Amino acid sequence: MSERLRIWSNGTEFESWEYNNCGRCWKAPTAKWGGACDLNDAIALAYIGDGTFSPEIVTRLGYTDGNPLFRCRELETAKPSEQALAIREMTKAGAEMLPGFGPSAHSSGAPSKRVESTASR
Repeated sequence: MSERLRIWSNGTEFESWEYNNCGRCWKAPTAKWGGACDLNDAIALAYIGDGTFSPEIVTRLGYTDGNPLFRCRELETAKPSEQALAIREMTKAGAEMLPGFGPSAHSSGAPSKRVESTASR
């Protein structure tokens, strides 16, 4: 099991960071757009738990230099267009979302093109 890390030494550091990051981000649950941020969920769990984070979350947040007031790497102050959000979701899903590469592209239920090409290596 990888070592969990503590970013903030007290609640004041956390609240300052949250105000300057989540408080300005369109993805925050309290934002007028009603966005969603899984980093915010991880922060809330650490806040009510032992105050530690997995190395993956620490990296995604952007904490590297020991400064508790760092800027979140995933901070977005303006909501992207609906088209940009749709593209982002398709990108997250990867090639399986592209026409001709997903399971729905084959009516016979045969493996997708991507699976076939990696299986022959």
